[in-house]
Amino acid sequence: MNLIASILKKIIKTLDARTISEIHNFIIESESGQAEMHKRKMIKLWDAQSLPESRKLIPPPASPSQKVISIWREFILSSPPNKVLVLGSTPLIRDLLDDTKIKNYTVADFSFPMIESGLLLASKAKQENEIWIKSEWTDLPLKENYFDFIIGDLVFTQLPRKNQEKFLEKISLLLANDGTFSLRNHIINTAISDETPQKTVDNALMGMSSNYSSENFFAFLYRLRDGFRDNQAQTSSPKKIAEILANYQTREEGERIILRRTLQAFIKRSRYDLDYISQTENEFEETILPFFKIQEKKCADDYPDARYFPIYFLKKKVI
Repeated sequence: MNLIASILKKIIKTLDARTISEIHNFIIESESGQAEMHKRKMIKLWDAQSLPESRKLIPPPASPSQKVISIWREFILSSPPNKVLVLGSTPLIRDLLDDTKIKNYTVADFSFPMIESGLLLASKAKQENEIWIKSEWTDLPLKENYFDFIIGDLVFTQLPRKNQEKFLEKISLLLANDGTFSLRNHIINTAISDETPQKTVDNALMGMSSNYSSENFFAFLYRLRDGFRDNQAQTSSPKKIAEILANYQTREEGERIILRRTLQAFIKRSRYDLDYISQTENEFEETILPFFKIQEKKCADDYPDARYFPIYFLKKKVI
């Protein structure tokens, strides 16, 4: 390996800057290169957002509500699992596991600062009761057919579309044959999109009645992602949405306030050059069904647009 590296270095020294740039672009444009770039961008994004003072301000639908936690609590208490894997570092899930007396559960995240800050924001979870793993979920170095219960909140939207099947295959391998994989997932509201950008934003604002609370703000963010998605790619571009909002004609001060805040959020996201994953219910379920059976699907009702954030309970398909 050292010999190959040495030879490559000698070759690179003979190339001009333009050729090196062309080679670099070719690598980045390849499928593996795109996956690596997405990984680096996601780590950079979540490391930047890991400060506890930033995360504690995030309400539903961007984080689990009390009724979401109650649904998970009911499931755990009905058949307490012994071996639990948490995908991501959601503080409320970690508190739930501590509260239901689950011991030595594993927390897996690709951002170590997110794991640390999540613990700081948790009110009950304790570090000595957790096993931390910094890893891509598609490459988790864990024993197969081991976990009774795997849980995650909005984890599917963190994956590039091309990695979703690989992720599902990995989770299926880690899950015990009689285990359960549960996740809350965002599915798009197809009624938001309209014939003009102005009408689509109008639809996204509908029903808020000038009540621009933090919950409504995050619901508005998701509605805009739904309304301006690329149907073929199953993604939404924060840059495109920011450009549309910059040209939107507001009618009153409340709209101007939420539009300014929303525009700032999309501009901030666009700096990382990361599109959002935006899938319909059918698209999402068609993706998971080769690997899992849907045992049950529930929705909370204590935050805006909760029906577009269903909680799935999945069983692996055993061949």
